[in-house]
Parts: sequence; structure tokens; C-alpha cells
Amino acid sequence: MTNNLKVPVKVLFFAKARELSGRKESELEIECSLTYECLLDTLVKEFSLELVENHLILAVNQEYKSAGHNIVLKAGDEIAVIPPLSGARCQALQNSIDPLVSGEVEKCRSIGGGVGEIPES
Repeated sequence: MTNNLKVPVKVLFFAKARELSGRKESELEIECSLTYECLLDTLVKEFSLELVENHLILAVNQEYKSAGHNIVLKAGDEIAVIPPLSGARCQALQNSIDPLVSGEVEKCRSIGGGVGEIPES
């Protein structure tokens, strides 16, 4: 059963997700209680992220989430949308979003397959 109560949240986009959505951040009214899968589906549809849908990582209030989690949102929460990263500037980006998703960018590199790749400088 889903809860129809919606709350305003801030959505932050990184790398390829930022490019596809055409924005750095956005405000969104979203159900306050939902599964990871429902949150991902909502973000993909709302911000045209189909190209990287199967490779996204989500963090809520600087805490990494994964499939199978139930998520409870409050007004003002931040959701980070992060595709896997690779390349020389990856460490700089990781430093800019830590502690947002501390250590998760490193995990993404190993599964990235070039999605959201950051070119070598």
C-alpha cells in the first residue's frame, strides 16, 4: 500500500544525470513513503534519465540507498542522483560530493562500463 502524502524534496544531479536532466538541481513533490524502486522510477520518468536508469545510484540525505530499501522522506530532504563515474577527474568529483555519498563513487567505478564517464584532462 502506498502513502499518497507528498513532500517537497531537493533533487541533486551529478555527471551524466546532470547532462540528461539539463539541470544541477530541482525541487520535486514526491510521496513521503516509497520503495527504492518506486523512487528511482519516479526520478527516471520525471527527469528523462532512461539512458542511465540501470546504472544510477541514489543517496538520500547523504546516505547511500539500494534496491529493496523502503524510504521515508520528509520535507526538505535531498536526493542525489549519481551515475557511475570513471576517468581522471573522478577523484575531484568524489571529493566535491563527499560526505554526500562517501565511498560510493569508488564502488561505481568498478561497475561503470563508461556510463557517465568523465573525460581525462
